[in-house]
Amino acid sequence: LREVVREIVGRGGSVILVSHVVAEIEQLSTRVGVVVKGQLVHQGPAADLTRGGKPLETALGELTNEVARERPQAVY
Repeated sequence: LREVVREIVGRGGSVILVSHVVAEIEQLSTRVGVVVKGQLVHQGPAADLTRGGKPLETALGELTNEVARERPQAVY
């Protein structure tokens, strides 16, 4: 999978990769979209989430928890 994605991107293409595997996201993505409770809550460079040296997995967990607290009535 990694090689196929890199080949497509190397030719100037784009790939939408849906994954819960943070290691794959870190290795293959330059931009990420985060969906929580059916709503897009982040879209942009992965580096936006990991500022200050925070691991991506930690940043995603914090973002998910924050949205869940703000929108407790939303349905998963």
